[in-house]
Amino acid sequence: MTLLDQLRILRVPGFVKVLLALLAISLIILNVYVIFRGLQDQRYDFWVAAGASLLAAIVPALAIIAALVITESGMAALKRRMQLMLATEIPGELRFTFEAPSPELDTDCKPSKLKFRPNRARVECGMYRDELWANYRLTARAADGRAQLARLRIELVMQRVNINLLFSRDLAARRLKLAPGATVEELGAAFEAAFKHTITGARGAGYGFNALPMVRIVEGRDELAFVATRAIEAEFVWDPSARLEFIQDLVLMIRSFVNERPDVFDPEEAPLKAAA
Repeated sequence: MTLLDQLRILRVPGFVKVLLALLAISLIILNVYVIFRGLQDQRYDFWVAAGASLLAAIVPALAIIAALVITESGMAALKRRMQLMLATEIPGELRFTFEAPSPELDTDCKPSKLKFRPNRARVECGMYRDELWANYRLTARAADGRAQLARLRIELVMQRVNINLLFSRDLAARRLKLAPGATVEELGAAFEAAFKHTITGARGAGYGFNALPMVRIVEGRDELAFVATRAIEAEFVWDPSARLEFIQDLVLMIRSFVNERPDVFDPEEAPLKAAA
């Protein structure tokens, strides 16, 4: 965790920020005054040296003061960082969820000459300000040209992440080859049987799966949520490498779900939109 990250976590009262801002302004005025006296008295060497020494002494203090004054602090900063992850970082990587066609082989694999993959998913995101969860709809075509749809709900907690795979109850029962009135116990057991390999691999990577699906209201209707949970470290919010590892692992897990049973993710419940 960097010094700036530690400063952000500190809860700095508003009046302290005002005092620090006044202190910074006073230091700047003092430095300007020293340089002005040098110009006024024509004693350039002495006053310029004094001004440079003073400036070198106060710049680190000004940097710390600026960080304390202009950045969010405490719980607000943590929530802001987590919302940014939900709104930009996760959707940015979810575009690569579905299996891509194999690229053509080339002896000259320079990054500047590489092409973008042709089937990046269209990612739609729904979330509220100050809330630490978001709904996502991923639509694209798989490598074989088949249309596919995946719907997720991701919930962030400081030391835990919940991943919800969402289906309408009737659709889930039909895709898992159960009767329309199947119980949640039957649906949970059928889900685990249908995705046995993916769930086994995800558990090896640290995920736990709820035995029973939850019922959530998504887009105004009841939805079944098959929930996977993974513990994360406290520094997860501020550590870019930890966030990237989690998001990439999430993409691989969802891709594995889709590849194991692509029929379950057929977009029957909603029309496929053009992939972005």
